[in-house]
Amino acid sequence: MKKVLFVVNPHSGTKDKAGIEDIIADNIDNQQYDYSILFTTQRGDAFKFATDATNSGTDIIVAVGGDGTVNEVASGISSINEQRVLQGQPISDTSLAIIPCGSGNGFARHIGMSVNPIKAVQQLNQLTQRCVDYGKINGIRFYTTCGVGFDAFVSLEFAQAGKRGPIKYIEKTIANWVKYTPKDYILQTDDIRIDVNALLITCGNAAQWGNNCWITPKALLSDGWLDITIIKPFLTIEAAALGLMLVNKSITESSKVISFKCRHLEIIKPEEGPIHFDGDPMMSGDKIIIDIVPHGLNIMIPNDIEQI
Repeated sequence: MKKVLFVVNPHSGTKDKAGIEDIIADNIDNQQYDYSILFTTQRGDAFKFATDATNSGTDIIVAVGGDGTVNEVASGISSINEQRVLQGQPISDTSLAIIPCGSGNGFARHIGMSVNPIKAVQQLNQLTQRCVDYGKINGIRFYTTCGVGFDAFVSLEFAQAGKRGPIKYIEKTIANWVKYTPKDYILQTDDIRIDVNALLITCGNAAQWGNNCWITPKALLSDGWLDITIIKPFLTIEAAALGLMLVNKSITESSKVISFKCRHLEIIKPEEGPIHFDGDPMMSGDKIIIDIVPHGLNIMIPNDIEQI
């Protein structure tokens, strides 16, 4: 019987978590899993719960929340894995699983987890372990996307709004659109240098921001590459067409977009300001360093998903 820990963030997204214990109890396979549940009360709890559980040999740690909760739980597991690798040991067998209850749920959507909590718990009963990559931006781990520019600016505004959900995010996007000025960036990989005036630069380990907005649509979690999407400035009248391309996974085909793959990326920007990792903002100086950590985390995915 596998030992499972559910780490629940009661404040993530817009969904009420009051009934999550009953949902788990009514739908989990008790013949397969011996489970326990912990609730976070502050930022950092999910990371600590995950590190402690990984050290104690827990088989699966389930992040119940949004991409921020997923990041904390995954980072807790990854921190132990990084220590093991430095000691010449293989990464732990502990795996990340997800019950998506956030605003965007980018990572969960990428791996095929239902955003319906009942169905997601039922999916847990039939999951397969896979080993995947993650990234680091200025040393901070990310698992879905990271970036700089307009989306990072909106992420900062969104984080300070107090209220979550896609409607609030759209409100912040529209409110800041008219006052945001695209910036000049220098991008340097091992092979190329790009000088560009850009609205935003997104680096994807996974394929979408969340809410089925596919910003790096060709990204795979286990290919050892980062997918870069640069969106150049565009007219307001072009926004609807670009939005449609985000939804139908064709954004990289736009003439307003530059896309490529790399394993290491340095970005020079004109001034300090916000960047984001998995939707969470933080401040950065004028230099950003982004790297891939290949095959550094075990995750659980639905059995019917062939490629992630």
